[in-house]
Amino acid sequence: GSAGGSDLDAFAGYDAGDWDDCGDDTGDDLHELESLPDVDDDDDEDETIDDESQGDSPDSDEDEVVDVAAVAQEVDLLQLLEDDDQSIEDSDLDQPQDEMQHATDAVLYSLFSFPFFEDNARNRAWFWQNYIALMKRNKLVNSLQGLHKYEHMCGGLMGMCWRALHSKKHFGEQNTLPIADTARLFKMMMVAIKCFGELQEDVADLVCNEIESMTGGGTEAFGGDDDDEARTKRALEVLVKKKMSMLSNFPSPSLIIKDNHAMVESLDELMNMITMSEIPVQYMEAPTEYEEAVLDEYRREHGLNATPPKQTDCNLSSVAASDLLKELKESVRSEAELNSPGSGEEAVRNTAYWSINAWSDGFERAGLKKKKKGCWMITIDFINPDGNSTSNQHTHVVALGRSSASHTTALNHILSQIVNLRKRTRRFCGITGKWIYTSIGLLSYSTDRVERSALLMTGHLGTFGMRSHWAAGMNELRLPVCNDCFDDIANNFQNNPTPTFANTVCPRACCDRWDMGSATASTVELPKYYPKNRSNPDTGHAPKFRTVFMEEVKPYRQHFDWLVEGVTFAYKNACSTNRSTMWFKQNVRDFLRSMGVNKEVQDNVCRAAAAFKANPNNSLQFIPQLWLLGIPMHRFINSPMHLLFHGIVKDIMDFCLAFAKKFEKGEQFKTFVNEHLTELESLGLDWCKLLEVPRTYWQAENFLGLARVIPAIFGLFFEGGYIPERGAIASKSIQQMLNSLHVMISALMSPRLSKDADKIDSYIKVFLSCCHRASVKVYGPSNRKKLLWIGDGNGKSNFVSLLNLPDQIRHYGPVRWYYEGKNERHIQVIKPHLIRNMRSTETYFRSKLDLYFKTKHIELLKSRLEPKRIKRSEKDYCRYKSLVDLRQKFAEGTPLSASVIEFGALGTRIVIAFGGVNSMRFVTVSHDMPESSPEICGMPCAACRLCQSSFAVSREEMKRWSVHQCLLLPRKLKGVAFDQKYAIVYSDWDVLSRSNSKGEALLSYRLFSTDIMQDQLTLLAST
Repeated sequence: GSAGGSDLDAFAGYDAGDWDDCGDDTGDDLHELESLPDVDDDDDEDETIDDESQGDSPDSDEDEVVDVAAVAQEVDLLQLLEDDDQSIEDSDLDQPQDEMQHATDAVLYSLFSFPFFEDNARNRAWFWQNYIALMKRNKLVNSLQGLHKYEHMCGGLMGMCWRALHSKKHFGEQNTLPIADTARLFKMMMVAIKCFGELQEDVADLVCNEIESMTGGGTEAFGGDDDDEARTKRALEVLVKKKMSMLSNFPSPSLIIKDNHAMVESLDELMNMITMSEIPVQYMEAPTEYEEAVLDEYRREHGLNATPPKQTDCNLSSVAASDLLKELKESVRSEAELNSPGSGEEAVRNTAYWSINAWSDGFERAGLKKKKKGCWMITIDFINPDGNSTSNQHTHVVALGRSSASHTTALNHILSQIVNLRKRTRRFCGITGKWIYTSIGLLSYSTDRVERSALLMTGHLGTFGMRSHWAAGMNELRLPVCNDCFDDIANNFQNNPTPTFANTVCPRACCDRWDMGSATASTVELPKYYPKNRSNPDTGHAPKFRTVFMEEVKPYRQHFDWLVEGVTFAYKNACSTNRSTMWFKQNVRDFLRSMGVNKEVQDNVCRAAAAFKANPNNSLQFIPQLWLLGIPMHRFINSPMHLLFHGIVKDIMDFCLAFAKKFEKGEQFKTFVNEHLTELESLGLDWCKLLEVPRTYWQAENFLGLARVIPAIFGLFFEGGYIPERGAIASKSIQQMLNSLHVMISALMSPRLSKDADKIDSYIKVFLSCCHRASVKVYGPSNRKKLLWIGDGNGKSNFVSLLNLPDQIRHYGPVRWYYEGKNERHIQVIKPHLIRNMRSTETYFRSKLDLYFKTKHIELLKSRLEPKRIKRSEKDYCRYKSLVDLRQKFAEGTPLSASVIEFGALGTRIVIAFGGVNSMRFVTVSHDMPESSPEICGMPCAACRLCQSSFAVSREEMKRWSVHQCLLLPRKLKGVAFDQKYAIVYSDWDVLSRSNSKGEALLSYRLFSTDIMQDQLTLLAST
């Protein structure tokens, strides 16, 4: 999107006046778009960094320490590869050789007619031999024994091993090593890769005899040489060194370098590699014949009654996926009709449709941040049918570069490649051994707010960029729910704890009820230099709600067509020569700023207009390429991890600590909270990971864990008498905020409620109202920058961006489907390749990305050829040392880990495990919830007791019987004896409800019955 070849930083606006000098594309004299007389060119506001991006960066979510051995191994591995960019040259496949000929067969392709990887000889040889092995495999795979069951998956590996062993570039069917020798050689290579220096040579020395004993020509590998040093050198050449080594010949897509970013040249090539490598894909829709072939192949390997896995609770069931499927079908139909009239419907029926999701973000290579040393990447991922969302084979890095660089070129290249995947393309399916046509589309692009603003080139924070995807000013007087409306809603919580905001208006017409899209939505004043009344009939129509005759700026949801119309309108008016109606650069800036367009695009429009005025033949590009690709803006979704946990929960945590410090209770607050957090951390639960405060080393999973229990820990402090009486009302407002936060996030993440967009919309608006009310009670009604949902000068766009989630859920499904933890975890896959000091050469990232793809393919083959290792199962519950220890903790009011198990006709029971691994027992927990039961910050507390009897149980039985896990959170008040009252939260975000049964978290009528806004006195007026 940069003009005149300039490459602007996507993450920072220009300093004032930087763009005043505008060059044309021919390099002639500089030109300047005329300014208004006697006006400073500086913006009247600064776009600041969002709260989720700097200081407490989410990048720390991936910053794990990589050991020294991994670093040394990476250095050695890169050294082996960087000198030999490609082991098999394209010229090796130019002329047929006897060894490369294939017997005449109308069904099979020869190497030379194989319709893939024409420009990548290494991949072509590998996947052609894979193809031959698949087509000639034994049809009764499940009757084969040992490694022969996987022989049809390893044609490329067997051919590559033969070439490495013989040091010959022969590619015929007969030029393959037997599967047993292939597996042995592969294992030797894996060991050699993990060693370096002299240790690697020792390994090579040890395997010489093993290589020589191979039936596929191992004796020829050494040529009868008896010299030990020569034999060791030759063994290394077979395994990891030189062009013909095994390591050098693993497949990798063709890579290119653009603007200091390495990226996959063609995503079409990567898709071919995925389908040919037998990586399972869950299609949105596929031809019946293909589905039957998948079923037949699965049953050949797993038995006649086996059924291949298929996910149902995933984003493929969303409205957005249905819309994407329609778009892909229409694209296939149009293309087919264009090529052959009348063939459209048949082409649609015979095509498999596949959706992918993209993600991008920056990260630190090591645990410490260093200026200009961070990295940035784009990944694509797709649904794994077996439900393993963390599979490395279903997420792929497709672009890699420095985080400090401009990513515009890389983004445009990858997104253009994704758009090209819509074309109906013939591919070979390694799972079925059949040909299939595919059409692939982008379902969503997930980023944090800062990254998304830079990618879309829309405003970030400031007056009109607070809410993602909206050009809207924040009217803090009218946008929140007014006190009277809130009281009306809260008074009904006893009968209806789920208020309704949809299609409702303030009966007193004094508030917007957080609805920016209504016809009566509040407006803000025009920017200072908005081109008011500067109408030019020759410049076409102005975009909707942004005319030159406006008196105020109305909120409007952005879309690319609207933005294109706006920047084109601004450009035409800036190019005008009529001084009475022409726009000066301040007019252009303020007009586009009111549309939520970032400074880079504003600069580009001014440059293009100045260049045109200087020479009408100049035509600089000022519309970002992304806006013209045909990808709807709504596909760039709000990502839950950064929005909810790195954003909202982190800010609420800081707000609570700041409030305690106002009363000089900050250290007491930390001590109280850490007492509970330390005990919960010691449980080691995978579904509730917590750390102590302050949050210096907190990751997203820690904020998520806190969100589960925050009312019972933070809320207990504010309820427990630690805040002086003069702060009681403000403390109550914070308790209401914590209750509404817990209810909102539970609904967003719960499998039970996460699709109910209307209910979530209500909970979001109640939460935002509680944030507003708490801010007013703590800091006063006149301090706009102290409003929690607006920010303290740095801006907090996450809060108002919550309003986007209901519509996103209606269209894309629950936000938990798009939780970007799997993408963040994939950083750990590529980070070991980047641990060493980054080089300044252009080829650095390309060599790293090439090594990443080779390593990924090695891991895929390793999973097939080596025995499956039993992975550590997730720790869902804690097993206590003894029953005596458990009863002591229960009596003292310690947070406890429990499980919910199914007792058949008796229903479910909460149980707590204790004892040794081989002598485990459990005791049941009874709970009673009378009408008078107390609450912790809105969470009902039951009277609990441990039963006297305990029962023996094995780990397998416990795992089989468990339906949920839960935490018992004590209600321990200051100066009051603990009476075994516990709130209970479940692993699926439910709580123990007032009906004494598992249910959804609800807003508390008791808590909200206190009218915290009964007076407007500020308890803690800010100085």
